[in-house]
Amino acid sequence: MVSFFVRGIPKAQGRPRVVRFRNGRVGLKDPEASRDWKSYVRLVAAERVSRPIEGPVALELWFYLPVPKSFSRRKRLAALAGEVLPAKKPDLDNLVKAVLDALLGVVVLDDRQIVEIRAGKLYGAVPGVEIVLRKPKRAG
Repeated sequence: MVSFFVRGIPKAQGRPRVVRFRNGRVGLKDPEASRDWKSYVRLVAAERVSRPIEGPVALELWFYLPVPKSFSRRKRLAALAGEVLPAKKPDLDNLVKAVLDALLGVVVLDDRQIVEIRAGKLYGAVPGVEIVLRKPKRAG
């Protein structure tokens, strides 16, 4: 089992933009915020994992978002206790996609290895993402 925490406000995978290169070719470019977040996650993952995991992998991702400043003291405490959940942007699937892209080639060789995903968004005193990789449970 491998487990680590990446500090920082989680960024969702943004929509790629079509760009035209000087040689006339066309390509897709990641938005800067997505690209920077993925690079940072990749860097932290590379420090924690010496070589990519082989075989099937179960992945848990827990995204801790900052509590909005507009929350009252009571609502802030409820949010930190898990009683109020962040049912707002960014979308969970886009957060997961950004982290998956960052882990490829560093923690896992290919995204086909991931056979089970569990993910969630919570409010946290320290924003970031908790990443847990383990052997999957048996089918059946």
